[in-house]
Amino acid sequence: TTADDIPKEDLLHLTMKLSKRLKATEQQTARLKASLAKSSAFVDATRSWVLTDVVDPGLLATPDGRVGGGDAGGSAAGGSAGGAGDLLAELGTWKTAWQAQEEERNQNFRSLQKTVSEMAEGKEREVEELVKKHRREMSELRATLAGGG
Repeated sequence: TTADDIPKEDLLHLTMKLSKRLKATEQQTARLKASLAKSSAFVDATRSWVLTDVVDPGLLATPDGRVGGGDAGGSAAGGSAGGAGDLLAELGTWKTAWQAQEEERNQNFRSLQKTVSEMAEGKEREVEELVKKHRREMSELRATLAGGG
């Protein structure tokens, strides 16, 4: 069969069907591109926020596993990472850095608590000594007043 053997109406009907499918595919492609752009912008904004406000970039591991490499994914300024696996790996790096950062904060907090506790105990001892000294002085003054007056 050749194109001449197919009725014009069937060809027209088939062309209309294909045109509808093409338009639907183009619309879906446009929606997917918009979603990708929105997701990429969200990933970039989240990455920027994490690297500036949440995690100390000096605690992030480099791709070869060393800590202190700064930008773990190598893409904070250069757009989104290649794929979901890259993003999950970067998220794992952030998590590790966050845990190290929190452990350091907790150690600093415990150290400060200990220092404050020691200072409070020292002040408490000083107050007790001042009270004893004051009582002795009061006793001496009473004795002086009682003997002299």
